[in-house]
Amino acid sequence: MDWSRCFPKLNESDLEKLMAVSEQAEFMLGDQIVEEGQQLDHFFVLQEGHVGIERSLRGGVWAQFINPLEEGDVFGEMSFISPIQASATLIALTDIQTISFPTDKVKKLVAEDDGFAARLYHSFGIVLVNRLMRTNQRTDTFEPRL
Repeated sequence: MDWSRCFPKLNESDLEKLMAVSEQAEFMLGDQIVEEGQQLDHFFVLQEGHVGIERSLRGGVWAQFINPLEEGDVFGEMSFISPIQASATLIALTDIQTISFPTDKVKKLVAEDDGFAARLYHSFGIVLVNRLMRTNQRTDTFEPRL
């Protein structure tokens, strides 16, 4: 797996530390991985498969996002960075394999090593900026409603 996609600023030593606290998690086609509003205690990297993203909008309407998550995508990182609830529901579009990182164990690594902390948070910042740029590019194609 190309770790630079999900952790672009982590070095080999950082990745070894992170992998030492990781867990494997598998989900079957149709499984709900994360429920919008859920308080997460892990963040994930998708190793294999595709994950759909759904979000509730005003009036109880559900929106399904066009681009599913793919191999190398990280999710749940916003709940790691800030104690917010999951912003979307994630559903396995295929059988999937993930690497799960328990928040409490990773926060311990962050507390023990300022350099690791800086590189991890910088990586998450890059991931979130790239995600926002892709979202902005998709919205550029929307037709205005008059």
